[in-house]
Amino acid sequence: MECDTFCPHRVFERREGDLKLVVANPANCVAFCRACSKTCGPDAISFPSKPETIALIKQIRERENVK
Repeated sequence: MECDTFCPHRVFERREGDLKLVVANPANCVAFCRACSKTCGPDAISFPSKPETIALIKQIRERENVK
């Protein structure tokens, strides 16, 4: 299946016995990329909401600036 090998960042993998893909390397995912959704088909992958993601990115940046 092209869906589990498409991502050049190796975010997903298929594990023996699992019918669904596993997000094995979430830190490798590129924010707002979503190219995998076009390859994997409708409703195959769910994404967090854009506003939630932006808020999380802001929190991380603020935390990093405090250091």
